Amino acid sequence: MQATIETFGVGRQAGHRMANGSISVEVLTGLDARALKLVDLASGRNMLSERRFGLAARSKLPYGITTWVKGGTERDGWSGVLSANVLGYEKVPVREPIIQQTEAGVRLATCQEGQGVRFEKEFFLPARGSVLHYRTRLTNLGNEPRRLQLEHFFVWNTDSDRAQTSFVVPTLGGADALWLPAYDDLDCRAVVPSEPWGAFLDHARAHAVVFTFRGIHKLHRYVAGPYGEFSGYSPEVVLAPYGVLENFFAFHVVCPLDFGSVPAEIEPVHRAVLSLAQRQRFTSSG
Repeated sequence: MQATIETFGVGRQAGHRMANGSISVEVLTGLDARALKLVDLASGRNMLSERRFGLAARSKLPYGITTWVKGGTERDGWSGVLSANVLGYEKVPVREPIIQQTEAGVRLATCQEGQGVRFEKEFFLPARGSVLHYRTRLTNLGNEPRRLQLEHFFVWNTDSDRAQTSFVVPTLGGADALWLPAYDDLDCRAVVPSEPWGAFLDHARAHAVVFTFRGIHKLHRYVAGPYGEFSGYSPEVVLAPYGVLENFFAFHVVCPLDFGSVPAEIEPVHRAVLSLAQRQRFTSSG
């Protein structure tokens, strides 16, 4: 089956919907090119949260999957990231997206430019398989070094039963898990380059999103919050004049108990995820 793409909405609510036979992805290109939905077409399950973030009234829209560029000289006291929002939500709408549709799949690329930096996002949906590829590219357009940081938001759908939801974080000693809803008691952990993956598990429905990444030296912290937030920020980087920083993510929608749904490229990760899933006794509630 060939992957397809279509438009929806107007203004800030405008977006593009990509689909193949396995998953559907909606990207809000009228705002900052965040992925609002990641739907498993076999079950109709949207893996991204459709709830709005109430924190400091920062967003009237779900965060979904997105990345912002941070800067400045001070740190936000709550999150510890650089305080200035250089490019991201409500900062310079994305340019008209570039769409490429081939036999291999659909590619949707967007660009924001302002405050001396260019920030590009690219979503690629293969013609086959339950995987979304997400790439970001940050370029310093000035002739002076810039102190910058990337903040990532992966906000998963935990509306069904938060007690049946977990976030798996690999550590140096092997896979570990952060369990909701004990938000106040959660650890902050780091993912090191040797273990570039994490997973969101919905035990009630026996679904998971396993994500792998490269290009980031370290994700300093993950937080599993009351809205299913699973986020991290990169180390601060001093980007040279006209320097470039790229990051690559792959989001795989799988059923850990169904070996046929797990692609070979994440099989090593699958073994660790399955071990945790079985320990928590995955159930199927329809």
